[in-house]
Amino acid sequence: MMHDLLPFKGESVKGLYKKPSTEQFGHLDSKTKKGIDNAWDKIGIINDEGIVWVESSKLHTVIRTTKGSAKYWVSKLNKNEKIVATNGDIYVSGSSLCEKLGEQVYHAGKLNREDYLEYAYALVVASRRCSRARELRARRYEQISEKLKRLKSTRIKGHKITKDELTGDDLNIRTAEFSHIRSKSAYPQIAHYLDNGLIVNKSTHDLITRNNVNDEEELLFLCQRMSWSTKWYNNFKKSFCK
Repeated sequence: MMHDLLPFKGESVKGLYKKPSTEQFGHLDSKTKKGIDNAWDKIGIINDEGIVWVESSKLHTVIRTTKGSAKYWVSKLNKNEKIVATNGDIYVSGSSLCEKLGEQVYHAGKLNREDYLEYAYALVVASRRCSRARELRARRYEQISEKLKRLKSTRIKGHKITKDELTGDDLNIRTAEFSHIRSKSAYPQIAHYLDNGLIVNKSTHDLITRNNVNDEEELLFLCQRMSWSTKWYNNFKKSFCK
């Protein structure tokens, strides 16, 4: 598998994870189970942030369906749930695969197929939990934590901010805060992005928090209600809604 064709570094899951226990899945047909194992070892990868991705060519074996049905499912995924490599291969996020397998279990049609789906799910989880993936995620958590600490100062210096970006009031640099547009709790994957926030006075941020603002639409509504600036909205859309 040519991981250098992807927009991130990746390594195969093969040999990195512990196979699901025979105690739970020992009753399954060994040949069928081996087929799932081989498919997973060929298509499962862990990227340089410790996140599982899956090349889609053998997904049908893992999710226990036909090639056509697997291809159709992949085609319907949102853009943020898949990546197209430079050679045209399509990779699906491990979280999307887990969701699909979990959904399939309830529509398996028979308990035997349900067990194979549970086995495939266990492979994805085992890969996500492997020591290499956890090590990479720990490093990413540390990097993000450091970026979060510097968001306020970086944005103030980079944009030469002296006014509250929403109210236009003079900025109290000492107590001013970086206010996320898409909240850190609802959108943790972009919490460390500099353009996902505005520098505002503490009182402005407190008001945003009291109104339970979680995304750009809710913030826009609050800005309109409070007669605050909405200039940030189009810039945000250009950056995050392409």
